[in-house]
Amino acid sequence: LPGVAVAISGEAGTRTTVSGADGTYRFLNLDYGDYKVTFTLQGFGTTSKNVTIVTGANATVNAALTVG
Repeated sequence: LPGVAVAISGEAGTRTTVSGADGTYRFLNLDYGDYKVTFTLQGFGTTSKNVTIVTGANATVNAALTVG
């Protein structure tokens, strides 16, 4: 979905972005470690997922938002 507010939180703090027209988003240059990714869009519920970032690797985190 486009326009989803995406936040990633970890030991170093929180960074935010908004998904693009095709529903994708990116966070660049994250330190390795454990993070919580939260997805929010008006008219839909908020959902969160945990992810572990590994040095030199890309991580994909997809989420399904429910109406409500």
